[in-house]
Amino acid sequence: GEQRKPPLPILQTTLQWAAGFARNLGAEGREELERFGADAQAMEAVERAQRLRLEAAACAEEARLAEVQQRPASKAAERAEALAAERGRIVTEALGMIERWKKHSKVAHELVGALVSMAETGGDEFVGEMDRRGVAVVASMVADVWARRPQVARTALQLLAAISIELLIQHIEGAVDSDINIVHLGLEVLNRAIRMRGMAAIDEAATHGGREMLDTVEGAMGGNPMVSLHLLNLRRRLKKSIAKSLRPKKAARLPAEDVVRLKGCFDAMDEDESGYIDVTE
Repeated sequence: GEQRKPPLPILQTTLQWAAGFARNLGAEGREELERFGADAQAMEAVERAQRLRLEAAACAEEARLAEVQQRPASKAAERAEALAAERGRIVTEALGMIERWKKHSKVAHELVGALVSMAETGGDEFVGEMDRRGVAVVASMVADVWARRPQVARTALQLLAAISIELLIQHIEGAVDSDINIVHLGLEVLNRAIRMRGMAAIDEAATHGGREMLDTVEGAMGGNPMVSLHLLNLRRRLKKSIAKSLRPKKAARLPAEDVVRLKGCFDAMDEDESGYIDVTE
């Protein structure tokens, strides 16, 4: 028999037909028609997000094939330029859609999920494109808007982590005084990211203030059982890193008279005036 049409085309056709009668409807009927129209647009956006995910996967696969194929230098450069343009088009379209649909949970979730998939399958090229186009800012915004919807916020934070561990750490710190949901989900995402990516991600977290962030969170929310569990796991992982933090250390604040007293004690013990105190001294 005849195949059934997918729901979206049926809804679109019905809405086009109903639009001709809109002027004959009452206020309630027109409001209902507008709601159906908004639903149709959201469904269309979800379908487009899914297609963008597939287009990105195809682009990434073509880039991988291009690396192993033997082509003249001019042709290879031309193909690389075309692939870069395709990546830019895909990311730009997804970014524009997120900015439009960031307050619609289902569409926003589908779009950030598509970008996470692009980062995972497309590698550094797609991640770099997202970084250049400011996707991290939008990911942070979506996470904050949907902090009470863990599924949406978690995916947005995963996107942020894919772009920059440093930015994820900063986002967690920024939420310490305002939103335990973001802190909890952010720690969960950070744990997963460094577990999956290994030592390089652990060093990146340590370098960009991961240990300091854990201290800040523990001081503010250490009594929360789930937060404490994430902190414990992260501390255990960060212990594996010998990377030093790039954050400036907080200077110890001592009264001037204490500084003078300490210097006097040091000078008295440093009998050979070597500038340091050895065991015999």
